[in-house]
Amino acid sequence: MKYKKWLALIIAIITVITVFLFSANSYKKTIDHFFKAYEKNDPDILYNDVIADYWINYMNIGWGEGVAYESLEDSIEDNLDDWGLGNNIKITYEIKDKIKASDKEVKELEMYIIDNYVDYVGNEDNYSISAAYLLDVHFVVEAKGNTTKQYYPDGLLVIKENGKWKITRGHLSCSFPDDYTNIFAH
Repeated sequence: MKYKKWLALIIAIITVITVFLFSANSYKKTIDHFFKAYEKNDPDILYNDVIADYWINYMNIGWGEGVAYESLEDSIEDNLDDWGLGNNIKITYEIKDKIKASDKEVKELEMYIIDNYVDYVGNEDNYSISAAYLLDVHFVVEAKGNTTKQYYPDGLLVIKENGKWKITRGHLSCSFPDDYTNIFAH
């Protein structure tokens, strides 16, 4: 009988640790989807899985239905053109460094979005950011033996928006990430 209780306790502890570890780094899955959208030339991935909802709503409500999707479609096409390697590409990436927002910075970021995008996120009861990271992401785009190395000079901002990791678009003028502009010296 003791054996079964100990086994159940050990399994419970392992489960809790596993859930914690995977949820702590789940922003990496969002980054994976981000680059997959470019590899597949598929704005649906960005629109449905990657880009922050406040921005999608802002674009579609503020500028017109479908504008967010078109903007993401243009972004993929523009980057593919800039890289000059065609549409059949493979992207590998590495997160070289990261800065985690403090609780105070997360709250400020949340309030900034609520205050500036209130018509698109509703009120404080309908919107939350529970974590944020500024990531120094370096990536390599490859196609038929050609490569180009790229990085985001000001970092890539990921937020946990309403429980889901998302990537922001546009400039959010508040202390996080503004205090860290040019922090990733290259």
